[in-house]
Amino acid sequence: MTRERWQDFVGLVKDKFTVVAEGRESFDDRPGTREFIEFQGPLGHVRCELQVHPRIVGKRAIGGHRVGSGSKVQYEYSPDEETATLKVFKRVGDRWEPIDASLFS
Repeated sequence: MTRERWQDFVGLVKDKFTVVAEGRESFDDRPGTREFIEFQGPLGHVRCELQVHPRIVGKRAIGGHRVGSGSKVQYEYSPDEETATLKVFKRVGDRWEPIDASLFS
């Protein structure tokens, strides 16, 4: 999903449903942002997220060969390319359960 389609989708949601929350968050462990909108729809309380982050162009494993020394993966990100992913969740009780995002795109 592109940013333009996301903006169209958010406008459509605001026109048709009751918006509960909306905003933008940064990821804690990697570069990128998460834009979200929560609304009351026919499926109940739904949260849609557009996750935008730089494209991963490579990765390296860093660590020792000794037992118990642990290892770490270091990612290399593209400076000019980014990817966007739509994720959709439905509130069930007090937790969010993922649902198929193809229903919304």
